[in-house]
Amino acid sequence: MLESAGIKVDVVPRAEHAEGLANALGDLAAGTRILFPQALGGRVELREALCAQGCLVDVVAASQTVPLS
Repeated sequence: MLESAGIKVDVVPRAEHAEGLANALGDLAAGTRILFPQALGGRVELREALCAQGCLVDVVAASQTVPLS
């Protein structure tokens, strides 16, 4: 679907969760800079895995869940 919209897909993980994506991105070179849009208070597993392999991860809060008033 993304490719039909003109968006190039570089990686498709075997498992659809943070750990699966971390495994699929395991070949990234140390020092690779990654912009990581994430929900405020989101899970840290993917970011931590990328940092552990030497990537430089910049986290940006892209959304936030707030209760209805």
